[in-house]
Amino acid sequence: MQASASQFVTRDTCPMCGGDSYATIYSTRLAGDALSTYFEEVFAPRGGLDKGLLGDTNFVLCRCSECSGLFQLHIPGSELLQEIYNPNLSADVIERKKRGKADPAARYRHAAEIISLLSLFPKAGQGLSVLDYGVGWGHWAVMAKAFGFKVFGTELDKDRANFARQNGIEIIDDEDIPNHAFDLINTEQVFEHLPKPLETLRHLSRGLSEDGIIKVSVPNSHGVERSLSAPEWRKVNEHLNPVAPLEHINCFKRKSLTLMAQRVGLTERPLPVIAQYRSIQFSMPLQHLIREFLVPINRNILKRSNYVLLSASRR
Repeated sequence: MQASASQFVTRDTCPMCGGDSYATIYSTRLAGDALSTYFEEVFAPRGGLDKGLLGDTNFVLCRCSECSGLFQLHIPGSELLQEIYNPNLSADVIERKKRGKADPAARYRHAAEIISLLSLFPKAGQGLSVLDYGVGWGHWAVMAKAFGFKVFGTELDKDRANFARQNGIEIIDDEDIPNHAFDLINTEQVFEHLPKPLETLRHLSRGLSEDGIIKVSVPNSHGVERSLSAPEWRKVNEHLNPVAPLEHINCFKRKSLTLMAQRVGLTERPLPVIAQYRSIQFSMPLQHLIREFLVPINRNILKRSNYVLLSASRR
């Protein structure tokens, strides 16, 4: 990486696979009219974004020639990252955040996933050790704790980290990860935000137990490039969300995830379809039931889901 003018860092290789051949597929000024409404919609609830920090830098999307992943060429430096990820939220907003994903539907999704993942561990129920990397407000971690996991977390935001601690989650520093032997490392909607995802995956792999698993779940990239032909940058545009300016700085294709894993000596470990269906609660509303029924098909058969389990195990 090279430091660029103002508040940005420029990446000179693909952050997902390390490839050095890529092409620009989209470019517009970050402070220009095209992104003005988007930034207002996204950052107003967080206290706004100081557009002076954007300078004359362009929002540039590149496609890697090797893994086909998309990445933002110019990414926020430390001061701008602080502005984006550590806003000065009011006490009321913080309380809403704490409750926001603790609704019954979210709890069910967390529980169903954990039940499915437990099928991969012969010693299920015997004090499995799990790291929630980027624990956020701790809702997934708290559910894992309820299932008997010994749960650790990493979190940069002090409010979120303190809330997780209050709920019994042990917060550790990033550099401490290799000193552990985690059975499961959970990364939910994290890798799209990382400046160096390949290096981060390598670092996390050093904290796995012998048969440990890293779960990587990132936004689905289908339809992104088609939408870039005539982009409408709005907060609600789900097709462009995987390349959200300044935040989703890496957009993974399935091939990107596979190559990234191979680079650090990991292979994909399928989550059995039957285990996923066993965790479905058939009393849920029909529309949710249909969605849950389709998830294993997209993950295991069609390979359209950017949800992978990675392991160094030779099984």
